Amino acid sequence: MKLIISVVVILIFCSEFKAQQGSKIKLKNVSVSDIKLPTVFLFGKEYTARQRNTLIKEILSSRFYDPNFRMEVNFQEFISNKNFSFIHKGPTEIIINSSKLTNRNLFKTYHGYSDVEMPNKERINSFVERVKAVYIDSSRNGILKSKELKKDILIINQNINQKKNKFNSDSTFQIDDYIIKLERRKKRIEKKLNSITLVQIKILTR
Repeated sequence: MKLIISVVVILIFCSEFKAQQGSKIKLKNVSVSDIKLPTVFLFGKEYTARQRNTLIKEILSSRFYDPNFRMEVNFQEFISNKNFSFIHKGPTEIIINSSKLTNRNLFKTYHGYSDVEMPNKERINSFVERVKAVYIDSSRNGILKSKELKKDILIINQNINQKKNKFNSDSTFQIDDYIIKLERRKKRIEKKLNSITLVQIKILTR
């Protein structure tokens, strides 16, 4: 009889102990709206950017300095939840913690001194985990330089047109050496214009 009572007491005690242990485990239901979504500051205004990490990986894996570089980012406004896309084509300047990212950088692997490059995925993934904030803005220096070059091109076009107007419309038109030199100079300036970075991306890390 004593044995039975002891067993019952032990079972009751164990049940109460398990119940007390279970009461310490709190399960919290987390809704999607409670999760802090990644954001990007676009021209001074903060927007939700769900694919921010993917965007950073693609930029660091790409030739962001190339005139043919293209970037498309999907954003969402906080209040209206309105979706829109930001599209940019052209070379882009990347700043990481106040340091400009050069064309040859640690996020790529190279074979000797050749231009053949491959993304360093391990380093990129590790970097993305430490990203704190991303800012996409206009490059002030790039815009000023772009205006100067466009002005130079406009002047060259005016000089070319003035030179062409000196020829009689009835005569066979022949471009002289002066015009050829202007055309070559114009192409050099246009090439320089296409290589100017008009957009700057600043990335801050923890």
